[in-house]
Amino acid sequence: MTLVLQKKNKFYMRLQSFIIYLVIAVLLCCLLASTVSARDTNTIEIANTTNLGAPACLDYRIKGVCLWLMCWGPFCRVKTSPRISHYNPDVVVSVYARTFMNPWAEMAILGMNPIYKGGTVSAPIRKGISRWKLRFKNVDVIGNPLVSTTFRFRAMWACQSKAISFMPYFLSNLDSFSWMWGLPERLFPQSYIPGLREIGTFPLNTWGSVYPRVGFIADGSEVKRSAVMAQRAADIITRRRQPHVYRRLRGCWGQGCEAPPTVKENNPNRGKWQMISPKPSLTCDVFGKNDVLSPVSWAGGKHDDEKQYAWNLWQKYTCCIPRIGLYIGHVP
Repeated sequence: MTLVLQKKNKFYMRLQSFIIYLVIAVLLCCLLASTVSARDTNTIEIANTTNLGAPACLDYRIKGVCLWLMCWGPFCRVKTSPRISHYNPDVVVSVYARTFMNPWAEMAILGMNPIYKGGTVSAPIRKGISRWKLRFKNVDVIGNPLVSTTFRFRAMWACQSKAISFMPYFLSNLDSFSWMWGLPERLFPQSYIPGLREIGTFPLNTWGSVYPRVGFIADGSEVKRSAVMAQRAADIITRRRQPHVYRRLRGCWGQGCEAPPTVKENNPNRGKWQMISPKPSLTCDVFGKNDVLSPVSWAGGKHDDEKQYAWNLWQKYTCCIPRIGLYIGHVP
């Protein structure tokens, strides 16, 4: 009798657990369904924009010659193959104002921040005289959906990035302490000396400073503020031993492959950007364009009412087209 009751209790406990998990799953699906429709972009649109931008952003070039040693018994000779360089769309950097509002619909659930929901923080510079405003932004850096598929299938004539599709490299909600308070980066010289690590040309044209790499930024153009945030996140994930919670992005596969250098502002050889949302772009460029004298602002036509922005980060790789033999070097 006791054994029968124990079995019944186990059955009801398992049934109860199943019902609870089923309800949670249904609620999550409903929540995702309600948010996906409001998003600016999705995986298919990101893949399509990446492919359409490839002709302009790839910048495929032959840089030199790779040398391979081939031997048959005691006889050896040196064979060659082209040494190439081009850009890869490694990651998608999403910048958004409110938690759970990542413009990449399928990745929105990763952007939950229970500590700070974003928005505006105001504080007086001098009592009763003026006020400055800080805007808080969430940033997610996730592997481009094509970098592990389409671009890896072209491995025979392309450099293979070690970036992994859909892999989170940086989620500001997991880096809440450093992303909100900026410690210890607020003590770095780049954080308080004007002109160091500025995006643009200081002092005539600057979009903002890379340091401190935090989620707060002074009031200004919404699009440019988001661009500065994307640059900060990319600066973190391409460097070693940074005081943040992140997964480092660097490296490539294959013999003779040179990984891209760390991302650096104002330098297209160290990373360039392609807007995905809200206005998909078919070209790539660096942030910091001087539009002071231009009749049309760089941010013109790119503003999003929901303050959700997404960019592709393209990084430059150099490698050898593989062939049979032992790799012994390259020229130049």
